[in-house]
Amino acid sequence: GKGHRTGLITVGATDRSDQRSTFSNFGSCVDLFAPGTGIPSAWIGSRRARRIESGTSMAAPHVAGAVAVLLGKHSFSRDAALEELFDS
Repeated sequence: GKGHRTGLITVGATDRSDQRSTFSNFGSCVDLFAPGTGIPSAWIGSRRARRIESGTSMAAPHVAGAVAVLLGKHSFSRDAALEELFDS
């Protein structure tokens, strides 16, 4: 992927063993991987409802959280946050 240059981060999913999830994209189009298989998620029905889900839609929030922390650390400098994300 080109996330380090564009700021648009493409995320693939991994499983509990940190292996690529079978449903995940991979290759040069993916910038990085995050947990995406068997993730507890909020669900409909009640405030306490939850469901175990899998997908890159479960992996992406992990990356969004990491980027939010890095943006705070770097006074909201996108370039500095992305540099640390991709260099670590």
